[in-house]
Amino acid sequence: MAIRVDGHFEIRVLIVSANPLARIGLVTLLESVSGCEVVGQVAGDAALLQAVERLNPDALLWDMGWDTSASLESLNDLTASDLLPPVVALLANPDDFAETQAAGAMGLLLQEHTASEPLVAALVAAAQGLIVIDPAA
Repeated sequence: MAIRVDGHFEIRVLIVSANPLARIGLVTLLESVSGCEVVGQVAGDAALLQAVERLNPDALLWDMGWDTSASLESLNDLTASDLLPPVVALLANPDDFAETQAAGAMGLLLQEHTASEPLVAALVAAAQGLIVIDPAA
């Protein structure tokens, strides 16, 4: 992760979601935040590792969707390989927090409470090795 001259962090983020509309929305949300560079977007499938290798993000912002089962399976498989950067997961239900953290996510945020600035702060914290949990949980 690069540090800009003014002392603020600049973070490179890869957006992950099976839903293309969610990916576009997250890209649009983060593009307006100073210090955050969205380097790409991808579904949470086999293309994810290729995108990570090619784009070298500091963190992943992973929209887990409404039914987290497929996303959790992918996250479990990929974090076991130790090839992923830190993951901040966006969840629809706080009941999914424990399982998502066990799958390897460093950040756990509720989709409904996430604004751009706190989202970028969570990504920066996760990239620095900190665990971030939505206060609403």
